[in-house]
This record gives sequence, structure tokens and C-alpha cells, in this order.
Amino acid sequence: MASHHLFNTNDNGSEFKGYEGIEKAKRRKGIRFKIYYAHPSSPHERGSNENNNRFIRRWFPKGTKFKDVLNKRIFELQQWVSEYPRKMFDGRSSKDLFLDELINLNINFSKLAI
Repeated sequence: MASHHLFNTNDNGSEFKGYEGIEKAKRRKGIRFKIYYAHPSSPHERGSNENNNRFIRRWFPKGTKFKDVLNKRIFELQQWVSEYPRKMFDGRSSKDLFLDELINLNINFSKLAI
């Protein structure tokens, strides 16, 4: 199976300190992908992440206590982001591309909550 995800760029948060375990493949020897770290104060090195943060901030301002947010609102945001048309996908959404891939793989998605 060809790998489409060869690397991952993370910020310097403590959640990524155990990068060796994240890189390591579970079902085979070797690594799944290589992890690189963005330089501090360089959000341009993580463009997709910053773009998604902007989407989230449209719904929830910085500093929002997510423990106080209803799961329904978070689900609505997830749906909105998934269905948002992207220039990089020629006006299609990530959900459109995901559904196309399920079709290409002959996976019946009619019972999936997507």
C-alpha cells in the first residue's frame, strides 16, 4: 500500500515530546512517517494547522473553555469544516474527497455517520 502521508510538522507542544512512539509503525518494522518540528513563533511553517485554527475561531473565540461547550456545537463545527469548499481542492470539500475515496475503495458508507 502506497503511503500518502510521508511527514508531519508539529509545533513544540509537550504532546509531541514522545515523537519516537508517534513515528513508529505498529504493524511493521520501521517508521510510519517522519516528524519535523516547526520553529518557535513560525506559524507559517504549519499553514494547514493555522488555517484550521482560523476556522475554529470563527465559532469559538480564543480562550473558550471547551468543557463548557455543548458536544452538539462541536459536532456542528466539525461538519462545517468538513463541508467547507477548499480552493486547493478546486472548490470541493474534504468531505467530498473522503466520500469519493470510499467509493473508489468499494466501501459502503451509507450507514456511517459522516
